[in-house]
Amino acid sequence: MLFVDGVGLGDDAEYNPWVTEPTPHFRSWLSGLPLSRAAVGAHGKEVRLIATDTRLGVEGLPQSATGQAAIFTGRNAPQAMGMHMAGLPFRRLRDWVQEDNIYKQFVRKGWKATFANSYTQEYFERPATKRGWISVSTATMLSAQVPVRYLPELL
Repeated sequence: MLFVDGVGLGDDAEYNPWVTEPTPHFRSWLSGLPLSRAAVGAHGKEVRLIATDTRLGVEGLPQSATGQAAIFTGRNAPQAMGMHMAGLPFRRLRDWVQEDNIYKQFVRKGWKATFANSYTQEYFERPATKRGWISVSTATMLSAQVPVRYLPELL
């Protein structure tokens, strides 16, 4: 699964630069189409672009914390939390995603999982990080003990 946060699938080039900007890797996976609503569907045995309603039945503007939580857990996070939550999740949502998530499911099956983002050592030394102010994606990765990647690993 390749998860790209905050992109959207708008077909209007004014709002979605993925429509007009050169994205050869995405286009090669999507039958030559840009990353937009027009490309939704199957593009081979291993590639399927899925459009979702990020509101998930909860009124309000969808936000990254509950949106990522839903993706990483397969459960309706906005509904479970009673609202959409932005940015760095409060303890209740962090605990919720750490209970079970796609990384833990992969590990239980003996599969390998990786988190392609990279960090700096300074990030983990920040007082806010030490107090638990981390993103949902970071919380899920750490809960499954997936290796943390730093800049050298990313390169």
